[in-house]
This record gives sequence, C-alpha cells and structure tokens, in this order.
Amino acid sequence: MLSKEHVPLMVILLCAIAVTVSRLMAGQEMDPVLTTDDAPIVIKADRKKHTATVIFLHGLGDSGNGWKPAFKDIKESHIKYVLPNAPPLAVTLNSGFVMPAWYDIKALSEDAPEDIGGINRTANYVGSLVQKEIDDGIPADRIVLGGFSQGGAVALFTGLTMDTPTPLAGIVALSAYLPRRTEFPAALQAVNAKVNVFQGHGDSDNIVTPLWGNQTREYLEQMGVPVEFKTYVGMAHGVNEAELGDMKDWLAERLPAAMHR
Repeated sequence: MLSKEHVPLMVILLCAIAVTVSRLMAGQEMDPVLTTDDAPIVIKADRKKHTATVIFLHGLGDSGNGWKPAFKDIKESHIKYVLPNAPPLAVTLNSGFVMPAWYDIKALSEDAPEDIGGINRTANYVGSLVQKEIDDGIPADRIVLGGFSQGGAVALFTGLTMDTPTPLAGIVALSAYLPRRTEFPAALQAVNAKVNVFQGHGDSDNIVTPLWGNQTREYLEQMGVPVEFKTYVGMAHGVNEAELGDMKDWLAERLPAAMHR
C-alpha cells in the first residue's frame, strides 16, 4: 500500500511546500484540450470486458505509475482503472521549475491569480477520457472520477461541471479542495448536481490543510452535493492503508459488480 513516505510527489516537491492551496477564480471555459505525450496507465479488468471505470488523477509532480501499486492492491475484477499522466509544466510557485502538473500554481493565497486556461484544458482532457469510456459502452453512471491533491481538485471541478448523459457514479477527492469556488453554484451541471463525493483528508496535512478540506465539504453540502468525509488521524499530505481501504469500500458501493456483461 502507499503511505506518506511512498508518494513520489513528496520527493519532487521539497521546495514546493504547499502544493495546491489557492482557490481558483472565475474564467471562461473555452480552452482546448490538454495535450500530453504520455498515455494513461491502464489497469485492465480481469474479465474480457470491464463494466465500470475509475479515472484517477495523480498530484503535482507525480505520475500515473505512482498510483498503480495502490490500485492494483484494491482493484476489483470488473473495473478498469485509468491513471492519466500530467504533462511537464513550469510551475510559477516553484520558481518556474518544470514538473508534471495539471495546471500552473501562481501563489499560495485565496485571492492569487489562477491558471484558468490550464484548469480548463485539463478538465476538457478528463472529459475526453470519460467520453471515450462512454463510447466504449460504459455509461456515465458506471464511471468514477477521482484524484489526489491537485488531481483531486481537477476531479471535483470536472465532475461537477461536466454535462454527461446520466450522472457520474461518483467523485473521489483525496487531500483536495474545490477549485474555482466562486463560480459555484452557477457552474454546477444539473445532471451531476447530486453526484456522490468521497473526501479523505489527513488531520496532519500541512499542504492542503484539513481546514481547506472541511471548507470544501461544507461548500459542497451547501450546494446539495452528498459528501462522505473521512479524517485520518496522524496522516500528513499522502495516503495510508485505512484511507485506501475506505476508498475501496466506497467504490464497491458506487460500482457494484452485479452489472456483469
């Protein structure tokens, strides 16, 4: 299982102490789809054809491979797991240091200017991954979006603003927060306005603090979004076996194996 010490982004971000703290402000969602040379890591279902899909985005400085061991540990035989790779990007917060990132981070304050275009491009890219699964015969209500830290922020924003034929099965946000909060509830798509969200957060997280996690939960609940929020004692900005176990159980509820093909 992954633990705090095994999350690769913690090595890369020694000087980037607070990974994705800032709240993202309003902007126009007219940007093209993000492009990346690295195809997503895919963990195939054990059966010939999967009946559900989990798309999970890594955090700043990490990769899809960084989460592969965790999902191989908790995988279900009927689920396909898609672990995208962020492209290299110069991160302003880190003095322009280039690292895998879903969007730029300008500064560590709630009123800091944000990379609206970068968030839009990544949201469009994630949307294209969802559409690919739908085209492959997996309905939206058998698809979960998720992510860790910056990836969790993207999953929340994309899932809540995405117009899908049916509601998504759910959203997983680990050590994350809701980006572009001031755009909500106007940006909330009706089809996913009641999508189930699983939030996990360590009470010792000094990067995306528990306060920000709880503020996200409160804001989601104010909009009527159902949230299951779990706090992990002693956990910093990472994951542990308890959280992975809780996520596995939550995914099993949202994506039961009963719908075999």
